[in-house]
Amino acid sequence: MSYTYDNLVQRVVDELQGDLSDFQDALIESKIQDAIYEYSRVRPQEKATDFVGNGTAYSFTLPSDWLQGFSSIKQVEYPFGEQEPEIIKPYKYKIYRGTAGVNFRLVKDIPSSTGTVRVTYLLLHTGSTTSFTIPDSDVSAVAALAASLLARHLAAQNARTQSNTMDADVVNYLSKVANWTALADKLEDKYKSLLG
Repeated sequence: MSYTYDNLVQRVVDELQGDLSDFQDALIESKIQDAIYEYSRVRPQEKATDFVGNGTAYSFTLPSDWLQGFSSIKQVEYPFGEQEPEIIKPYKYKIYRGTAGVNFRLVKDIPSSTGTVRVTYLLLHTGSTTSFTIPDSDVSAVAALAASLLARHLAAQNARTQSNTMDADVVNYLSKVANWTALADKLEDKYKSLLG
């Protein structure tokens, strides 16, 4: 089975025992995106792009999905296509900010017109109805984290709620805070356990 964003949302609902009545759709979406961001910091998406040389260029425009401040280079293979991959050392390339933007730049090499540089880089996972990059094996973990974030949000909301009318109401709010916090802790532990 290949999971979709809707499957992830359903998993979040399941983790919260199907009770999302206290949450607005925008909040649910926001916490799912927060969970995807946190997950991406632990297990980023890997992607590769090829830069074809022309005999004079040593600087290349980064791919459009490169996210400044998050993305990084995992490895650079040059020349690409050898039977035994040739991974070049990090001091032979850099990310360079020029007047036209941020580029990938080779420091020691200039690829010939038949030379290709393959750059493997890391980026955020996506989670939407149109693009979903979380591996099936990690959907349950991300759902647990999103549900944990939602439970923490509700615990915080209940902690801020004040009642001047009856002490029983205060006790009720404190009980809700404790219950939501306990659930959030349990779900966060599940996330960590599922990711190993």
